[in-house]
Amino acid sequence: SLDPLTAALDAGKTILDKIWPDAGEMERSKVQMALAIYAGQAEIVKAEAQSEHWLAACWRPILMLTFGGLIVARWLGWSAPNIAASEAPDVIADIYTGPKAALRPIHDAIMELITPLGSFDIAPKKGYISLRCNKQFAMLGPATNTRIELGINGKDLPEHAWLLPQPPGGMCQYKVKLSTLDDIPHGLADILKAAFDAAG
Repeated sequence: SLDPLTAALDAGKTILDKIWPDAGEMERSKVQMALAIYAGQAEIVKAEAQSEHWLAACWRPILMLTFGGLIVARWLGWSAPNIAASEAPDVIADIYTGPKAALRPIHDAIMELITPLGSFDIAPKKGYISLRCNKQFAMLGPATNTRIELGINGKDLPEHAWLLPQPPGGMCQYKVKLSTLDDIPHGLADILKAAFDAAG
């Protein structure tokens, strides 16, 4: 029986003769070289998979699973890297584009309430930003073209008509809906401080 490399080359020649019968020698050589490289790589993978050393046998699957997990986590918004404050304007500009640009002043006003509270990380997500200390204490972004939603995490926060409790298991425990600068309530700074302190 033929070894995998020879079999791959023979199969490649057969396919080449059928789909490209008038190919010149140079073109044929290029295709055959590519097939040889592919077959050689396949042999390497096969040899690694049959290795008795666990690292040699498993490093490719581990690497594939790792990158696959990172891609899925990024897509779900779980693992986007935190960014420095100096980088935040670029991220925020991408969020507030087109018809959502008019909401940017509300975002900036909320951040002016949060920034003096202390050090925190900004994690960009899909269409919003997450604000974190040891854990997330707030999330901020446009819910529609005409409304921003401020999500807040905190226990036993004072009741306010504008502080809307959310069902358990969600991304945040409370929401504040804001369509204009005048919608920002006077007690919001105290609520944000309580959430910030609780996040460590």
